[in-house]
Amino acid sequence: MTTPFLIILSILFAVNMGGSGIAPTFSAEYGAGVVTKKSASILFAVFVLLGAYLLGFRVVAVISRGLIGEELMTARAGVIIFTATTISLFLSNILKIPASTSQITVFSIVGYGFYHGSVKWDIFKRLIPMWLVLPVAAFILTYITGRYLYPRISHWRHKSIKFWDIATSCYTAFSIGSNNVANASGVLTGAGVMTGKAATFMLAPFFGIGGFLLGKGNIDSIGRGVTRLDLVSASLVSLVTATLLISASVVGLPQSLVQLNSFAIFGFGVAQKGKGMRKLGRKIIKKSFAIWILSPVTGFTIAFLMTYLIYKAGVL
Repeated sequence: MTTPFLIILSILFAVNMGGSGIAPTFSAEYGAGVVTKKSASILFAVFVLLGAYLLGFRVVAVISRGLIGEELMTARAGVIIFTATTISLFLSNILKIPASTSQITVFSIVGYGFYHGSVKWDIFKRLIPMWLVLPVAAFILTYITGRYLYPRISHWRHKSIKFWDIATSCYTAFSIGSNNVANASGVLTGAGVMTGKAATFMLAPFFGIGGFLLGKGNIDSIGRGVTRLDLVSASLVSLVTATLLISASVVGLPQSLVQLNSFAIFGFGVAQKGKGMRKLGRKIIKKSFAIWILSPVTGFTIAFLMTYLIYKAGVL
């Protein structure tokens, strides 16, 4: 009974990840009026699958067996981890702020392992600095491009720029597939339920479904609530965030595209001295920081408490 329940939870998690992940993938383009929500959802699902299949294996290895003792990653553990992550992510979707699926997943796994006293702290400690460094790098890079490169190319307004902008958006979807699908497929793989490839092909379409069903509030908050980016600036944001995320995937680092993209948009807005920034932006920025801190802590707490109750009660 545990295994079918685990698969159902993994699907629900993928749907919620799609609802959260479509905002950093397509918010800039949606804010610039390049794509509709429907077309964004379809492109998102296709390129997420490609990224996960081609580059996602290193992050899968970290999620499946790199954070806690391998003997602990069972189907029962998967149920606990997915429940904690899905609840945390769903709450952020309800609040219309995209959260970091990677950080929620890692903290949920650590919460489960912490109960058993079997957390690989050396690996966990290496993740924390990079979660701080890469968003700052995204801010700096888009600040530089927004300040010095954008004024030189902002006059580009012909049809090829629209095509290029969609291409960079798909590149971003590819990057999220290379990194964030592992949050779900890695747990299934670690629990021995199915292979990484099978889990990837099963879960990737649900990212698109989640983006369509749950992503409207998130994509509005970042794409239209913080700033309206034109086609050129949207492509610059996409290129910076996707390249940083793919770099993280290559070295097996679970990383938040949500935060990379948000910091990139913030950086561009600062470089333009507030040009394109909306009055609602400051409130959303403060709310985003609060959600980014609380969501992983919520995942850890739920996972730890569930583990305590389940092992004490002997259920599952």
